Amino acid sequence: MNEGNNHRTTNRILDVFEIIAQNSKDGLSFSDISKRLGIPKGSLSPLLSTLCSRRFLYLNKKNQKYYIGESLFSLGRCYVDDSNILNRIDEVMKQLSMEVQATSFLGVLSDNEVFYLIKKTAPVNLQVTAVPGYRLPAYCTGLGKALIAEKSMDEIKAMYPKGLEKITENTITDFDILEKQLEEIRETGFSYEKEESSPYIQCIACPIKMKGKTIAAVSVAFPIMIDSRREKERIKENLKSNAAIIERIINRDSDKWIYSD
Repeated sequence: MNEGNNHRTTNRILDVFEIIAQNSKDGLSFSDISKRLGIPKGSLSPLLSTLCSRRFLYLNKKNQKYYIGESLFSLGRCYVDDSNILNRIDEVMKQLSMEVQATSFLGVLSDNEVFYLIKKTAPVNLQVTAVPGYRLPAYCTGLGKALIAEKSMDEIKAMYPKGLEKITENTITDFDILEKQLEEIRETGFSYEKEESSPYIQCIACPIKMKGKTIAAVSVAFPIMIDSRREKERIKENLKSNAAIIERIINRDSDKWIYSD
């Protein structure tokens, strides 16, 4: 919760949206929302009632939990659908997924997390949690490592003052190990993740640059069972060529890129 010097009710509404979105799978009860955000129940009740009546939130009467509603989803889709530049990138991502027969992602850095903008799946039996609008700590994903590779370790440590927390049993929690990985990313142009954010999934990613600065990243996620060097090289070749296309699209219309600094 971050009320600062801004309008308290507005901040509370945004805090409610964020915490419910973060728990979109299981939902949150009235008491959970009140407790986690520190909002008195008397103040929270009319706020949730109004948001439900406007369909920004949905109350499941069976389990008495709140979920993101259709109105908020529609507004979120406008963020993507109204952007011609994202529509063009979407087509490239679709092509990438078909070429590698795996799930591909486009994401940007939002504070210290990866914010997923696009996800494209191929007709393979692979379940990856992340979807557009999803967030994960940057240090434990292929996308995130590509996004933070240019930062100094002092900057990265400032991003994670509590240290690198475990997301899975394989999440790297040592800043020294992360530093070595980031050095390799700067040298090779590719970042890697193996079961650090999702069990049984590995990922290869590369940065997207605008005027020499990393502003996004694209990745391919595939099962850990795929351990063939030849197959990984094929994925990297397709990833690199399609990332170059996306980079050209963004740089040609840089004034329309509004998704990162």
